[in-house]
Formats: sequence, C-alpha cells, structure tokens
Amino acid sequence: MAKASNSYGGFHGDGAAFAEIHYTDDRVLGEIEQSAKWKELPFDEDIEALAYGVSTEKNGVSISVGPYLTEDGEPLLPQVQNGYYYFRDRHDQALDPYDASQTLSRASLNVTLAIYDTDSRELYYCEFREFRSVRVGRLP
Repeated sequence: MAKASNSYGGFHGDGAAFAEIHYTDDRVLGEIEQSAKWKELPFDEDIEALAYGVSTEKNGVSISVGPYLTEDGEPLLPQVQNGYYYFRDRHDQALDPYDASQTLSRASLNVTLAIYDTDSRELYYCEFREFRSVRVGRLP
C-alpha cells in the first residue's frame, strides 16, 4: 500500500478513510472492466461535486458546490483523466446504493468512492461519513 489515512472517530462517527494502492500489472484492471459496478470516467455531476467540486455561473453569479470528500479542506482524491470509478451510497435512506443522484440532497453523507487510474495503475479508495445540520445541496 502506497498511502493510507483514517480520521474516523469524530462526532457521529464522522471522518474519512483513504488508501492509495499501486499495481504493477493490469490484473485488477481486467476485474474492474468485467464488473458492472465500476463505471468508466468521467464522473456524473453529483460524483464530480463530491470528489472535486463543481462550479457554474447563472445570471452573473458564480455558484460552487463541493468538494465534500475532503480532509483539512483538501480533496482526498486526485484528479484522474483516464480510468474507472466505483461509487456506493451507504446512507440508510439510499434507494439505489450505486446511484449518486440523491446523495447531495440529504443532511449527511455516507459514501464510498474508488477510482482506478489506468495511466498510472493507481487505485484510490475513499470512505467518507459526515453529519451536517443542513442539507448539502446540488447545483440549480
């Protein structure tokens, strides 16, 4: 394992677990490509907001949402151009755990996001849980 961190233990069990693993061959890529739960990049807008944040301009006003998967204000996951991702919404209100479309409309997050970078053979894995007293929101 190249890198790992774990900050779980906050209020309500808030925190993040992160791991970065380097592979020397393409065996894991073959397994990812055969799995229906891994999708080819790029992310949809909801996952993009979770991982990196998204911005838009409407009527001359700049609106930004996210990133949410952060530690000390910095995104946990690096920008990856080529590869695959796995998303799972672990929230107890998730109707479809592999669909992110309702994730940002709740007052808390409980998600897993993994990215496999096919250029560098790096796997980035993140589990994130955070309770918020307000809903996090989506771009209008």
